[in-house]
Amino acid sequence: MFDYKYALRQRLQHLRAMIPSDVRAKHAKAMSAHVLQAPWWQEARVIALYAARNNEVDLSALISDAWHRGCTVALPRVCGEGLMQMHQCDPKSSYELNHWGIKEPLASSPCIGPQSIDLIMMPSIAVDARGYRLGYGGGYYDRFLAKAPQALRCTCVMDCQCVVELSNEEHDIPAHWVVTPSGIWHAGG
Repeated sequence: MFDYKYALRQRLQHLRAMIPSDVRAKHAKAMSAHVLQAPWWQEARVIALYAARNNEVDLSALISDAWHRGCTVALPRVCGEGLMQMHQCDPKSSYELNHWGIKEPLASSPCIGPQSIDLIMMPSIAVDARGYRLGYGGGYYDRFLAKAPQALRCTCVMDCQCVVELSNEEHDIPAHWVVTPSGIWHAGG
């Protein structure tokens, strides 16, 4: 049986990997500039971000800005099958790589409860006009987002990762905002 999501993941990851690193860096800089100007970024005080991997959009400029503004910054840490927690980090924090090669805060770093988070920046392989995103298939973010209904949700993707419509399931939680190198737009979420 044909697995649509698997095929789409493979195709879009390949397309993203084909973007030269200098172009990806230029796009990440443009996306960061869009986010930094957004009122919801300026208003957020507890921000969950992610450490980029596999050619994902590098959010290090956003992390630096949040620290500079005195915000609480959290990064995800896998804590079980399909489960993650957000752990506080700062410029002096130590990290380790999980079994997927993703940089995570140490388990000993303070855990930030989902209800405390104002803004969650999520990685995506694809996103549609309604804000539904295609991730890596583990459901980690959807499970976490269900515990943080108050949080504003945003994803940053390359233009080639925007699709007309993704099939979604009842448990899928869409982004409110989508940021691309071309601009920022409010999604259906």
